[in-house]
Amino acid sequence: MPEGGLVRGSTGEAGPSGAIAAAPVGAAGEGAAGPWAAPAAGHLGPDRPAGSAPRSETPRPGTFLEGAAAVPERPTVCVDLDSTLCDTRHRRHMIRPADDPVPMDWRAYSLACTDDAPIEGPITLLRLLAPACRIVILSARDEAARGLTERWLREHEVPYDRLILYRPGVDDPDMGTFKAEQVRRLRAEGAEVALMVEDAPLVAASMRDVGVATLLVQPPVADDSGGRPPPSP
Repeated sequence: MPEGGLVRGSTGEAGPSGAIAAAPVGAAGEGAAGPWAAPAAGHLGPDRPAGSAPRSETPRPGTFLEGAAAVPERPTVCVDLDSTLCDTRHRRHMIRPADDPVPMDWRAYSLACTDDAPIEGPITLLRLLAPACRIVILSARDEAARGLTERWLREHEVPYDRLILYRPGVDDPDMGTFKAEQVRRLRAEGAEVALMVEDAPLVAASMRDVGVATLLVQPPVADDSGGRPPPSP
């Protein structure tokens, strides 16, 4: 696994349930948009019928709420899923240690998200931010779990505008690098990325490198491991 970043799917947990701490901002960095593209202008998501009105100022929770404007006017807040919004304790046994000869099955770990309990503190924060900010859920969870993830977000009334998941074989497997690249691509679209909500300290370091402040969540899966990342997929 790379020494300089946190690998996709690792948690980096420590501390009491739902606590949030600020991480400092470093120098801003910009990058090219690359092959990654946003949904077409006017895309309304799975819960919005064709011909319905664009997103209102106050979003309906639990719905994909992509607005019609090509360039967002509101600041963008990015937020992680696993161990930030979702309590992953019931599937932590699936994470293998770095020295385990059996490779970690990140796809299976991602697909086991159905029974995650919500972590109410960060979800409440999103509900407070949603009227004024564009919410982008940015997670290294496998793309194969998109349908299950959208259902979970809807069931737990989590407001969001966009869901970005990890694409095996396309995206960088290092979690910090992957998320920094997505921030650069959001900026290339015109987004003003103002904040990242995340549980992994090494991702906070990658956000600092691109000039984004991080609120670090200390989830209920905290232990004394120091948040050591599992092996690279």
